[in-house]
Amino acid sequence: MGEVKDKFDEAQFFYGHMVQSCNEDSVTEFRYYLSAFLSAARSVQLYVETKAKSTKRLKDHNKLVGNNPILGYFREKRNMSIHCTKVPTKQKIEIQMRASMALSIQSSIEITKYDRDGKLIEVLRREPLKKSSGPKDNSGDISSTQTFSIYFNDRKEADDDEDVLTLGQRYIDELQRFIAEAEQFGLINE
Repeated sequence: MGEVKDKFDEAQFFYGHMVQSCNEDSVTEFRYYLSAFLSAARSVQLYVETKAKSTKRLKDHNKLVGNNPILGYFREKRNMSIHCTKVPTKQKIEIQMRASMALSIQSSIEITKYDRDGKLIEVLRREPLKKSSGPKDNSGDISSTQTFSIYFNDRKEADDDEDVLTLGQRYIDELQRFIAEAEQFGLINE
C-alpha cells in the first residue's frame, strides 16, 4: 500500500502539527497545516480512485466512498483550499481565571459602663482579634487556563464535536476505514 499509506501518514503528520499549533495559539501555522492536511488526506482517496479507474473498478470505489458525509465534507474543503481561497475558520478562545488573595479582618470590643446618673464607671477593652485567610505573604495567587478551539465557518461552535481538530480526527478514522475496505475489495494491494 506504498503510495496510499505514505499519503495517509503524511496526513497524520500534518494533523499532529495542527493540534500542536492550536495548543500554542498559532493561527497562521494552524492554517498552513490545515491546508497541507486537506491535500494529503484527499490524495489518499484520489490514489485509490486512480487505481480503480485503471482497473475499470470505479463502481467498486464509488461504493466505498458512497454518501460518507465526512469524506464528502473534507473533499469540499480541500477543493476550496486548492481552487478558490483559504478555508475560512474562526477561533474561539475560552479563558478561565482563578484568583486567591489574603484577607485580614480585625475587630475589637469596647464596653463602656455608666451609673444611673450617667457617670462613667468602667471601660472594658478587648484586644483586637486578627483573623487571616489565604497566603501568609499577602501576595495572592492568580492562575488562568486558556482553551483555543478552531471551527470551520459553516459549522456550529456550540457543539464541541464540531471543531476542526475533532472533525479532522474523524476524517482520519474514516480514511483508515476506507483504506482497509479498499484492500478487502482488492482495489489496492501494495
